[in-house]
Amino acid sequence: MKKIKYWKTVKDGLDLQTALNMYRAQEVEGCRYDYLAIKLGYQIFEPGYLSKDEKFTIDEALSNKWELIVPDDGKEELLLKTRELVKNENFLRVNYNRIDNMSISDIWNEINNVLIMLDEKSKYRLIKNIVENKLYKKA
Repeated sequence: MKKIKYWKTVKDGLDLQTALNMYRAQEVEGCRYDYLAIKLGYQIFEPGYLSKDEKFTIDEALSNKWELIVPDDGKEELLLKTRELVKNENFLRVNYNRIDNMSISDIWNEINNVLIMLDEKSKYRLIKNIVENKLYKKA
């Protein structure tokens, strides 16, 4: 299974016990989720990750900043399309497993590494395309 890169918050501002109860039930306020995870800061605990005797630090246990999160399907779909694009063209010249573990930002950074090596005419064509098609504006 590929690692989920993009999440969205379902409920935040929770204490550990409340977050754990909802996480274990995979349910938030009567709404069941197929894949509900909990998060504190940058730590994400996906379904099946935590054992019954999981240990937390005192700061984690006392925090009221726990979040319940679910995969952001829209962003995950965009990521899948992005990965397929670069795989189909073998654009990055890296193995598929590495691409499958990249976020869109990671892929963009790799593309930048390729584009920086282009000659001046190719760079001009890219700049012209970006500006003329207003690709720098949010969609």
